[in-house]
Amino acid sequence: MSLTRFHEAQADPHAGYDAALAEIRRGRKTSHWIWYIFPQLAGLGRSSTAEKYGIRDLAEACDYLRYPLLRARYEEITAAVSDKLARGLALKPDGQPPRRRQARLQPHPSSTLLLNACPPRIQSS
Repeated sequence: MSLTRFHEAQADPHAGYDAALAEIRRGRKTSHWIWYIFPQLAGLGRSSTAEKYGIRDLAEACDYLRYPLLRARYEEITAAVSDKLARGLALKPDGQPPRRRQARLQPHPSSTLLLNACPPRIQSS
């Protein structure tokens, strides 16, 4: 499956990368972008969206980090999340019922997948 699916989803003017970064910086998640901003291993999510944006294997995870735009965006948005956490702030899903807990937890499995699948010395190859 092509990584173009991530690039195209992140280009969405309402729920793409720019919207996600702005929401993180504000500390309030209001739109639905978690799957293609913080991708995780396929099979962890049950929705059709989670399936579409699930990373199928370690090779695809490495490819994600080798894709210059996706890598730059992932690093920038991860730094924004780190900044919020360092200041003791958490992202608050706006108007989501408690069962939507997955959206609050997704950055962790995403980071675990990408960092372990493609060590830094391989990421830049």
